[in-house]
Amino acid sequence: MNNEIPEGYFRFGPTLYSKQGSSKCVGYSDSRLGGDLDDRKSTSGYLFQIGGGPVSWRSRKQSSVALSTAEAEYMALASAGQEAVWMRLLTAELCGSSMEGLTIFEDNQSTIQMAKNPGRTKHIGISSISSENLLAMEL
Repeated sequence: MNNEIPEGYFRFGPTLYSKQGSSKCVGYSDSRLGGDLDDRKSTSGYLFQIGGGPVSWRSRKQSSVALSTAEAEYMALASAGQEAVWMRLLTAELCGSSMEGLTIFEDNQSTIQMAKNPGRTKHIGISSISSENLLAMEL
């Protein structure tokens, strides 16, 4: 095993980080519609990175059955949004100031439009509606 650290990187624990990388927090949200063949519930997942290294991630079966890919993705985005709010509060407590910017990437155009215009998503549980608040906060 080679223990050399490539030029332009530093090691923190078992992870290598780029010295040129941004310290901005970036999140990714995704889901898989009907991933569980027994109960047809979807799987949600998110990953947050700071400086190119993972700092928070989760993959979990959704608590209700989604009727469409957009709905499953919307519930995953809401879950990622809750984590983003928690991370912002944590960094404010630890560092004395909040993160400057936080971006969550979503690959489903229908979900992005639903998050921008949540009036048509009343059939999705109230707990998922937090994604509309994220857009208002401009995380």
